[in-house]
Amino acid sequence: MSNMSDKRREEVLLNIKKQVAIAKEKDFGLNNLEITEERLNKIEPELRKQFGFWKAYPDLFLDIILPKESNFNFYFYQRVFLRIAMRYKLIYATFTRAFSKSFLSIIIEYLKCIFYPGAKQFITTGGKGQAAQIAEEKIKEIWGIWPILKNELLSKSGWSFQKDGVTLNFKNGSILDVVGMRDSTRGGRRHGGLIEETILIDGVKLNEVILPLMNVSRRAKNGEVDPNDINNKSQIFVTTAGLTWVAPLASNSKMKILLIAGKSL
Repeated sequence: MSNMSDKRREEVLLNIKKQVAIAKEKDFGLNNLEITEERLNKIEPELRKQFGFWKAYPDLFLDIILPKESNFNFYFYQRVFLRIAMRYKLIYATFTRAFSKSFLSIIIEYLKCIFYPGAKQFITTGGKGQAAQIAEEKIKEIWGIWPILKNELLSKSGWSFQKDGVTLNFKNGSILDVVGMRDSTRGGRRHGGLIEETILIDGVKLNEVILPLMNVSRRAKNGEVDPNDINNKSQIFVTTAGLTWVAPLASNSKMKILLIAGKSL
């Protein structure tokens, strides 16, 4: 991206703006809150196209649902990360501080819960309390920027923020929660998740406790497993650049675990 010319960068950004303008002009139900079966059946072909499009371009979806008065905008490299994170099962990324890695990664898990009904996504890190603190802070930040996303949660029991846990319950049956890197987590079932500050995580616990959570694939609303479901067993591993002496060894260890586990995906 650093080698991209200013002219090319402007062309890409202009194309993004055009796609957003087209979607707003067509108004795919964003300005009309009344949803009826008749209306949905009428626009089903277009909805199928749009659902597929938003899964591949989550940044444009987030552009669409921004409040009109908002001045928020993603940096180009953040858009690239969002698209990659929605299109691939396994992602391992090391970012500098202030990249907004936690914010972006949690947005992805949130959107997966919306786009994949019945999805069970998780967030974890070295300490459950730390993961809960990060999750609560970023989720509330997300709601502040995109208030409409809060409407995807159940009205009465849609969210719970506690000292060592966070749980979001979506209207479509999806769940996003924080799981601990501990033996009590064994036996749980999730379809994908975010592993924060990977280099500080116990490799044994990761391999024996967290990765086995994803042994069972999500079933679509028709009761069948979609063989093309990118979300099944999807994992985002992110960590911060630094720790000169520790990071290379730790990252190498985690990558070996991922390579071994990846053979069964």
